[in-house]
Amino acid sequence: MVLKRSMLYLLMTFPLIGFECGQAQVGQGSSTSQVNSNLGHSFNTDLLGQSASHMFQVTIPDEDLKSKLKALNIPALRFPGGTGSNFYHFYEKGYGFKEEDIRLSKGYPPYDKLMVRLEKEKGLIDKGFTAENYAFRFADLAIDLNSPIVLVLNIFSGSDNENLDLIRFFEGKGIEIKGLELGNENYFRSFASEFPDAHEYMNRCKKLTMKIKREFPHLKVAVTAANAPSDTYKGLEERFRAWNRVVSSFDFYDAAVVHFYSKTPQCDQLEDIEERFQCATKQSLENANDWLNEGLDYYGKTFSDVPLWLTEYNVKEVYKYYGNTLYQTLYNAHLLLNLLDDERVDLATYHVLYTYSYGFAMLSKRKDGAKERVAYNLFKMMAEMDDTFNKVEEQEWINTNQKIDVSIWYSQEKNNYQAFVLNFDKISKEYSPLTTSGKVHFKGFYGENLVAGQGQNPYRDNEYLNEIKTFDEIIEGNKITIRPYSFSKITWSGP
Repeated sequence: MVLKRSMLYLLMTFPLIGFECGQAQVGQGSSTSQVNSNLGHSFNTDLLGQSASHMFQVTIPDEDLKSKLKALNIPALRFPGGTGSNFYHFYEKGYGFKEEDIRLSKGYPPYDKLMVRLEKEKGLIDKGFTAENYAFRFADLAIDLNSPIVLVLNIFSGSDNENLDLIRFFEGKGIEIKGLELGNENYFRSFASEFPDAHEYMNRCKKLTMKIKREFPHLKVAVTAANAPSDTYKGLEERFRAWNRVVSSFDFYDAAVVHFYSKTPQCDQLEDIEERFQCATKQSLENANDWLNEGLDYYGKTFSDVPLWLTEYNVKEVYKYYGNTLYQTLYNAHLLLNLLDDERVDLATYHVLYTYSYGFAMLSKRKDGAKERVAYNLFKMMAEMDDTFNKVEEQEWINTNQKIDVSIWYSQEKNNYQAFVLNFDKISKEYSPLTTSGKVHFKGFYGENLVAGQGQNPYRDNEYLNEIKTFDEIIEGNKITIRPYSFSKITWSGP
């Protein structure tokens, strides 16, 4: 399947909704029967998941943080998440990192970072920050949020018994386990000491899966798939292809886990900031569209009908250039809207939910509480959706040079339309929900440029500077101005 709406440089028109740009405008009106016949798949809330990686080494969730997390209505919360999952031990305090395990990756990128985290954890334990495993705090949080979870099992340095006991722990708490990931990115050479090739990895996975299914036949198990060719560093192409060929030859698992981070090395070193961001925007959109088309096609051909879980996604170089910027969030909004439209990914978790830094995180720990970053606005708006909404299928296409992304949903139960409009351009657009002559609810966020942040970012050292503006308006009539560099949601009654 080739994604129809793969580029932002398309302006879509609908029987019920239109854009006015130059001479392009859609006629008005549509009947109820036409609406019903144009409805597609339901809104998949499982694509709005979050990763709790690093979180419990940073904080003990308080009421302020819990309140902000509840507003996200998280459908899947990933734990322990990230590279640390390959060194996590349920029987130990904190994340249970052990130096002898971390040394297995010496000479590769995870080693230095994990050694820093190990020393930090030792200090936190000595200070009495935690006297038990972080799984207990995570379980309490999942219960408070009423959020199902995704567990990443440690098959690199963990035992079958502790992985099974971890599952038993959450099952015993009555927490819904949405899925189990068998390791994290074990295709990298960092983990070659235990998994020199995919055969070793898959045989280890099969052994554990048999034990899991015997005791928990209702749980879904996912194995790690390597990056698609369109998203692979030079020198790793053949290793990754070989890995996926082997993984796809087994049939004991329920899903394949994939990760996708947009890389823009040709843009990152540009001295002019505006030029850097315009270059990164163009390149990241191309990266996303390549992955959404060639990448997902590759996974589809390689793994046939096996469901895909995208358990990490974001942009790269978030600490040097792009973290907590409007560009970062608008890019992720584009990717998310396409995932919602496409149906080939069953579950997704954004990387990452909460840490000390502004880089990947949508919330950061600060002295005065949990600081909201730009990405928080996006997921808070999306959290208002549910599976009663169905996709309104596009009827007509007009090719323009406008950077617009649109996704329209209708709920027959609520008799309600929701239109998400992403404007990646510096020029405002006119939008017309043509079937309504009454009030329209118009809300969203925007900034004056793509560098705009919500507190500190690589270009702003002021934690109290908020360059992201929000709006929440009731508008009469059928003409709405979509602000530059914005993400908006428009709600009106139908049909």
